[in-house]
Amino acid sequence: MSERWRSTYVEVHLPHLIHNYKLLRSCVPGARIFCPMVKGDAYGHGDVEISKALDRLNPEYLGVALVEEGVKLRRAGVAAPILVFGTFDRDAAEATVNFSLTPVLSTWAQVKVFESVVTDGEKFSVHLKFNTGMSRQGFEPPEAAQLAEGFSKQNRLSVTGVCTHFLNGEDFGVPGGRCEQQTALFSDVSRLFKGALPHYLNSSAIITRPNTTVGARPGLALYGAMPVTHDKIRADLLPVMTWKTSLALTRKIKPGETVSYMGTWTAKRETLLGLVPVGYADGYARAFSNKGLMLFRGRRVPVIGIVCMDYTLIDLTDSGSAPQPGEEVVIVGKQEKEFLKFEELAQLVGTNPYEVMTRVGPRVPRIYTH
Repeated sequence: MSERWRSTYVEVHLPHLIHNYKLLRSCVPGARIFCPMVKGDAYGHGDVEISKALDRLNPEYLGVALVEEGVKLRRAGVAAPILVFGTFDRDAAEATVNFSLTPVLSTWAQVKVFESVVTDGEKFSVHLKFNTGMSRQGFEPPEAAQLAEGFSKQNRLSVTGVCTHFLNGEDFGVPGGRCEQQTALFSDVSRLFKGALPHYLNSSAIITRPNTTVGARPGLALYGAMPVTHDKIRADLLPVMTWKTSLALTRKIKPGETVSYMGTWTAKRETLLGLVPVGYADGYARAFSNKGLMLFRGRRVPVIGIVCMDYTLIDLTDSGSAPQPGEEVVIVGKQEKEFLKFEELAQLVGTNPYEVMTRVGPRVPRIYTH
C-alpha cells in the first residue's frame, strides 16, 4: 500500500537485517550453503525489499516456499539463486525452469515432471529433500541409493544439494536428541550424492555452532527473534520490525460498564480507554483479546475486551495525565526503555513467534529504513 491515511504501520530496519545476517553467517564460517529464508513475505517483513537487501550480500541462495514467491522476486530484479521448498506440477516446473529457480524435490513424481520439461543434456540443478523424522515432505532414506543411481545415469537433472528438516531444532547438540537421530540418518543419505552440498541447520542449530561445513537456512533469527533461549546470541540479534500505531481517541467509562463485543471485560473502577486503529484484519490476532500488551509512554498497557477487525482497546488509566489522540502506541518493538518482543507476545497466547510475525497483514504499510 503506497498511500496511507491512518497511523498503523511497520518500520523495517534494513541495517538490523544486515547485522543479523552477518552475525549468523559468522556462526557457521565453513558452511558452503547459507540460505536466508524469505518465504511467507519474508516472515511478514516484505519479501521484495528484504530480498533486494540480502541480494547485495551475495548469499548462496534465498529460500522460498512457493514457485509464485520465487517468480515474484525474479520479476522484481532479485538475481541471487533461489531455492523453492514447495510442490510442483507441470506448470510449476515450467515456471521454475523459465525463471531460473532451483527446486527442492521430495517425490518421484516431481523428478519425472522436471525430466519432462527440461531440455535433454541441459543438466538443470535440483536439490533433494529427505524425511528423517518430520514426516511431512521428502524421500525416505531407503530410497536414497536408487535415487543416486538413477541421477547418475540421466543427463537432464543434476543433484547439487541434499537436505532435511528438523522436527525439533531446539534440541540440537543434545546427546540422543531428535536432531542427533535425524542427522545420523541424513549422513548416511548424503554420502551417496557425491558433490551435492548438504544443508539442514535452522536458526537454533546455527547458534550452537556445529559442523560448520553443513549448510544453513536461517529464518526467525534473521529477523531478530529466537524460538528458544540462547542468551548470548539473543542479546546480539537486532529486531528488524517495529509495529506502530497511535491513539485514535480516548473515553472514560464507569465501574460496571463493559468493553467491546460480548462485553467480556468489565470495568472495576473508573477507566480511561484508548482506541487504536489496528485489529485482526491487520494481523493483530483476536487471541490477544484481554491478554495482549502494548506500549504507551514507555509503559506496558493491557489490551481489554475483544480485539475487533479494525480496532483494539487498551487501558490507559494508569498512564498519567490526559493522553491525547495521535500519541504513539507500539505494538511490537521498543518505546523509550521498554521493549515488547514477538517471543513474549507469542507466549501470551500460547503460540510461537513465527505465527505472530507472519500474521502482520498486507494492509499494514511497510516503511523501510536504510
